[in-house]
Amino acid sequence: MVVDIHTHAFPNDLAPRAVKKLSEVARIPARTDGTCEGLRTSMLRAGVDLSVIMPIATKPSQVRTINAWAVEVNATYEDLLSFGTLHPL
Repeated sequence: MVVDIHTHAFPNDLAPRAVKKLSEVARIPARTDGTCEGLRTSMLRAGVDLSVIMPIATKPSQVRTINAWAVEVNATYEDLLSFGTLHPL
């Protein structure tokens, strides 16, 4: 089994902005559209069986929403495992 232990994905409505911002800040072009489906397409091309998603909260107010999304991801996809997030305040 091939596992990618550190990936990022975002809720569909946030993915375009998040990918754009991260690409600009990191100066690295995005390899996917930032969605779970985009990640799964990339996994298929690369022969990855399971990806672990590391969600990002940039503000304390985002933590609950992102963690709720992570629970949804885990309930929806057998080939994605989302960790939760926190913000150190």
